[in-house]
Amino acid sequence: MKPLLSLVYVSSADSALGTTQIENLLLHARQRNKENDVSGMLLHGGGNFMQYLEGSPDKVNFIYKIIVADKQHYDIIEMIREPITTREFGGWSMAYHSPVKNAHVGSSANRAMIELGLDQARSDLSDGRVLLQGFWNRISNKDTL
Repeated sequence: MKPLLSLVYVSSADSALGTTQIENLLLHARQRNKENDVSGMLLHGGGNFMQYLEGSPDKVNFIYKIIVADKQHYDIIEMIREPITTREFGGWSMAYHSPVKNAHVGSSANRAMIELGLDQARSDLSDGRVLLQGFWNRISNKDTL
Protein backbone atom coordinates (compact mmCIF):
# COMPACT_ATOMS: atom_id res chain seq x y z
CA MET A 1 0.00 0.00 0.00
CA LYS A 2 1.38 3.39 -1.01
CA PRO A 3 1.83 5.94 1.78
CA LEU A 4 -0.70 8.77 1.81
CA LEU A 5 -0.45 12.28 3.21
CA SER A 6 -3.18 14.69 4.24
CA LEU A 7 -2.63 18.42 4.43
CA VAL A 8 -5.06 21.08 5.65
CA TYR A 9 -4.49 24.82 5.35
CA VAL A 10 -6.46 28.02 5.75
CA SER A 11 -6.04 31.28 3.86
CA SER A 12 -7.79 34.56 3.09
CA ALA A 13 -8.96 35.59 -0.36
CA ASP A 14 -7.09 38.52 -1.90
CA SER A 15 -10.40 39.98 -3.10
CA ALA A 16 -14.06 39.03 -3.18
CA LEU A 17 -14.43 36.07 -5.51
CA GLY A 18 -17.56 35.71 -7.61
CA THR A 19 -19.04 32.48 -8.89
CA THR A 20 -17.17 32.75 -12.21
CA GLN A 21 -13.82 33.20 -10.46
CA ILE A 22 -14.53 30.23 -8.18
CA GLU A 23 -15.55 28.11 -11.18
CA ASN A 24 -12.26 28.97 -12.94
CA LEU A 25 -10.24 28.27 -9.80
CA LEU A 26 -11.97 24.89 -9.38
CA LEU A 27 -11.59 23.97 -13.05
CA HIS A 28 -7.82 24.38 -12.84
CA ALA A 29 -7.51 22.79 -9.38
CA ARG A 30 -9.61 19.78 -10.32
CA GLN A 31 -7.63 19.16 -13.51
CA ARG A 32 -4.27 19.52 -11.73
CA ASN A 33 -5.40 17.30 -8.85
CA LYS A 34 -6.76 14.65 -11.21
CA GLU A 35 -3.47 14.59 -13.14
CA ASN A 36 -1.60 14.10 -9.85
CA ASP A 37 -4.06 11.69 -8.17
CA VAL A 38 -4.73 14.20 -5.38
CA SER A 39 -8.20 14.46 -3.87
CA GLY A 40 -9.74 16.75 -1.30
CA MET A 41 -12.22 19.45 -0.41
CA LEU A 42 -12.24 23.24 -0.57
CA LEU A 43 -14.51 25.28 1.70
CA HIS A 44 -15.00 29.00 1.17
CA GLY A 45 -16.88 31.54 3.20
CA GLY A 46 -16.48 35.00 4.68
CA GLY A 47 -13.48 35.67 2.45
CA ASN A 48 -11.62 32.65 3.86
CA PHE A 49 -10.66 29.24 2.50
CA MET A 50 -9.95 25.92 4.13
CA GLN A 51 -8.63 23.18 1.92
CA TYR A 52 -8.00 19.52 2.64
CA LEU A 53 -5.63 17.71 0.26
CA GLU A 54 -4.75 14.01 0.23
CA GLY A 55 -2.59 11.78 -1.91
CA SER A 56 0.98 10.58 -2.20
CA PRO A 57 3.33 12.82 -0.19
CA ASP A 58 5.30 14.01 -3.23
CA LYS A 59 2.15 14.93 -5.17
CA VAL A 60 0.47 16.69 -2.23
CA ASN A 61 3.67 18.67 -1.63
CA PHE A 62 3.85 19.56 -5.34
CA ILE A 63 0.24 20.84 -5.34
CA TYR A 64 0.72 22.71 -2.08
CA LYS A 65 3.75 24.60 -3.46
CA ILE A 66 1.58 25.79 -6.36
CA ILE A 67 -1.16 26.84 -3.92
CA VAL A 68 1.26 28.77 -1.71
CA ALA A 69 2.55 30.68 -4.76
CA ASP A 70 -0.98 31.63 -5.90
CA LYS A 71 -1.62 35.38 -5.47
CA GLN A 72 -5.43 34.96 -5.16
CA HIS A 73 -5.02 34.40 -1.42
CA TYR A 74 -2.70 35.31 1.46
CA ASP A 75 -2.04 34.50 5.13
CA ILE A 76 -1.72 30.82 4.30
CA ILE A 77 -1.47 28.77 7.48
CA GLU A 78 -0.74 25.06 7.35
CA MET A 79 -2.91 23.42 10.02
CA ILE A 80 -2.21 19.71 9.60
CA ARG A 81 0.26 17.61 7.68
CA GLU A 82 0.00 13.95 8.61
CA PRO A 83 0.15 10.46 7.16
CA ILE A 84 -3.20 8.75 6.58
CA THR A 85 -4.16 5.19 5.71
CA THR A 86 -7.29 5.91 3.66
CA ARG A 87 -8.63 8.87 1.72
CA GLU A 88 -11.49 10.96 3.08
CA PHE A 89 -12.44 12.32 -0.38
CA GLY A 90 -11.16 9.69 -2.78
CA GLY A 91 -14.08 10.18 -5.16
CA TRP A 92 -13.45 13.90 -5.70
CA SER A 93 -10.49 15.62 -7.30
CA MET A 94 -11.73 18.70 -5.40
CA ALA A 95 -15.10 18.88 -3.70
CA TYR A 96 -16.21 22.47 -3.12
CA HIS A 97 -18.74 24.05 -0.84
CA SER A 98 -19.80 27.47 0.36
CA PRO A 99 -22.67 28.43 2.69
CA VAL A 100 -23.60 31.36 0.44
CA LYS A 101 -26.91 30.72 -1.27
CA ASN A 102 -26.45 29.86 -4.96
CA ALA A 103 -22.66 29.97 -4.61
CA HIS A 104 -22.23 26.19 -4.76
CA VAL A 105 -20.43 25.05 -7.88
CA GLY A 106 -21.62 21.56 -8.76
CA SER A 107 -24.73 19.41 -8.78
CA SER A 108 -27.38 19.49 -6.08
CA ALA A 109 -26.61 15.81 -5.37
CA ASN A 110 -22.97 16.70 -4.69
CA ARG A 111 -24.07 19.61 -2.48
CA ALA A 112 -26.29 17.31 -0.40
CA MET A 113 -23.52 14.71 -0.07
CA ILE A 114 -20.98 17.34 0.99
CA GLU A 115 -23.34 18.88 3.55
CA LEU A 116 -24.15 15.46 4.97
CA GLY A 117 -20.43 14.72 5.31
CA LEU A 118 -19.76 18.07 6.96
CA ASP A 119 -22.66 17.70 9.37
CA GLN A 120 -21.84 14.15 10.44
CA ALA A 121 -21.09 13.77 14.13
CA ARG A 122 -18.87 10.70 14.30
CA SER A 123 -16.26 9.71 16.81
CA ASP A 124 -13.90 8.30 14.17
CA LEU A 125 -13.26 11.50 12.20
CA SER A 126 -9.70 12.29 11.22
CA ASP A 127 -8.09 15.46 12.56
CA GLY A 128 -8.39 17.02 9.09
CA ARG A 129 -12.08 16.19 8.88
CA VAL A 130 -12.64 17.71 12.36
CA LEU A 131 -10.97 20.93 11.16
CA LEU A 132 -13.19 21.00 8.06
CA GLN A 133 -16.30 20.55 10.18
CA GLY A 134 -15.23 23.29 12.58
CA PHE A 135 -14.55 25.69 9.72
CA TRP A 136 -17.84 24.75 8.06
CA ASN A 137 -19.79 25.32 11.27
CA ARG A 138 -18.14 28.72 11.74
CA ILE A 139 -18.76 30.00 8.21
CA SER A 140 -22.30 28.67 8.11
CA ASN A 141 -23.07 30.09 11.57
CA LYS A 142 -23.65 26.77 13.24
CA ASP A 143 -22.88 26.39 16.91
CA THR A 144 -22.08 22.69 17.20
CA LEU A 145 -19.91 20.14 15.44
